[in-house]
Amino acid sequence: MESIDPESGQGISERELVDEILAEVPGLDAAKVKADASSAAVDEQVAAAQAEATRLEVPGTPTFFLGIGDEPLYKIEPRSFDPSEFRPALDDALAQ
Repeated sequence: MESIDPESGQGISERELVDEILAEVPGLDAAKVKADASSAAVDEQVAAAQAEATRLEVPGTPTFFLGIGDEPLYKIEPRSFDPSEFRPALDDALAQ
Protein backbone atom coordinates (compact mmCIF):
# COMPACT_ATOMS: atom_id res chain seq x y z
CA MET A 1 0.00 0.00 0.00
CA GLU A 2 1.25 3.47 -0.79
CA SER A 3 0.33 6.86 0.61
CA ILE A 4 1.39 10.36 -0.36
CA ASP A 5 3.83 12.16 1.94
CA PRO A 6 2.11 15.52 2.64
CA GLU A 7 5.44 17.35 2.89
CA SER A 8 7.13 16.08 -0.26
CA GLY A 9 4.13 14.98 -2.30
CA GLN A 10 6.00 11.77 -3.03
CA GLY A 11 4.68 8.26 -2.62
CA ILE A 12 5.62 6.42 0.55
CA SER A 13 4.95 2.80 1.35
CA GLU A 14 3.02 1.74 4.41
CA ARG A 15 6.16 0.06 5.76
CA GLU A 16 8.19 3.26 5.31
CA LEU A 17 5.47 5.28 7.01
CA VAL A 18 5.39 2.90 10.00
CA ASP A 19 9.19 3.03 10.23
CA GLU A 20 9.11 6.84 10.25
CA ILE A 21 6.45 6.97 12.95
CA LEU A 22 8.26 4.42 15.14
CA ALA A 23 11.54 6.30 14.74
CA GLU A 24 9.92 9.43 16.20
CA VAL A 25 9.07 7.80 19.54
CA PRO A 26 11.93 8.34 22.00
CA GLY A 27 13.23 5.16 23.62
CA LEU A 28 11.00 2.86 21.57
CA ASP A 29 12.51 -0.41 20.36
CA ALA A 30 11.07 -0.30 16.83
CA ALA A 31 12.35 -3.78 15.95
CA LYS A 32 10.55 -5.25 18.97
CA VAL A 33 7.33 -3.39 18.12
CA LYS A 34 7.41 -4.76 14.56
CA ALA A 35 8.24 -8.28 15.78
CA ASP A 36 5.47 -8.17 18.38
CA ALA A 37 2.99 -6.81 15.82
CA SER A 38 3.50 -9.88 13.65
CA SER A 39 3.30 -12.37 16.52
CA ALA A 40 0.65 -15.03 17.01
CA ALA A 41 -0.31 -13.43 20.35
CA VAL A 42 -1.16 -10.13 18.67
CA ASP A 43 -3.04 -11.97 15.91
CA GLU A 44 -5.13 -13.67 18.62
CA GLN A 45 -5.83 -10.35 20.38
CA VAL A 46 -6.91 -8.73 17.11
CA ALA A 47 -9.15 -11.69 16.26
CA ALA A 48 -10.74 -11.53 19.74
CA ALA A 49 -11.33 -7.78 19.42
CA GLN A 50 -12.87 -8.24 15.96
CA ALA A 51 -15.15 -11.01 17.28
CA GLU A 52 -16.26 -8.80 20.18
CA ALA A 53 -16.92 -5.89 17.80
CA THR A 54 -18.99 -8.17 15.59
CA ARG A 55 -20.93 -9.49 18.59
CA LEU A 56 -21.65 -5.93 19.75
CA GLU A 57 -22.51 -4.83 16.20
CA VAL A 58 -19.93 -2.05 16.22
CA PRO A 59 -20.51 -0.09 13.00
CA GLY A 60 -17.06 1.54 12.97
CA THR A 61 -14.81 3.77 14.97
CA PRO A 62 -15.08 5.59 17.20
CA THR A 63 -17.75 3.63 19.06
CA PHE A 64 -18.03 3.78 22.84
CA PHE A 65 -19.37 1.19 25.28
CA LEU A 66 -19.64 1.38 29.04
CA GLY A 67 -19.74 -1.51 31.45
CA ILE A 68 -21.02 -1.23 35.00
CA GLY A 69 -19.90 -4.06 37.24
CA ASP A 70 -20.93 -7.38 35.76
CA GLU A 71 -23.74 -5.83 33.70
CA PRO A 72 -23.63 -6.15 29.91
CA LEU A 73 -21.88 -3.39 28.03
CA TYR A 74 -24.10 -0.67 26.65
CA LYS A 75 -23.42 1.75 23.87
CA ILE A 76 -22.81 5.44 24.55
CA GLU A 77 -23.68 7.74 21.65
CA PRO A 78 -22.19 11.18 22.34
CA ARG A 79 -22.92 13.92 19.79
CA SER A 80 -19.37 15.22 20.12
CA PHE A 81 -16.11 14.42 21.88
CA ASP A 82 -16.70 17.09 24.48
CA PRO A 83 -16.39 15.52 27.95
CA SER A 84 -19.84 16.84 28.87
CA GLU A 85 -21.34 14.45 26.32
CA PHE A 86 -20.02 11.48 28.29
CA ARG A 87 -20.97 12.82 31.72
CA PRO A 88 -24.54 11.43 31.99
CA ALA A 89 -23.42 7.87 31.24
CA LEU A 90 -20.38 8.12 33.50
CA ASP A 91 -22.42 9.67 36.33
CA ASP A 92 -24.87 6.78 35.96
CA ALA A 93 -22.03 4.26 36.12
CA LEU A 94 -20.48 5.86 39.18
CA ALA A 95 -23.82 5.96 41.00
CA GLN A 96 -24.18 2.17 40.78
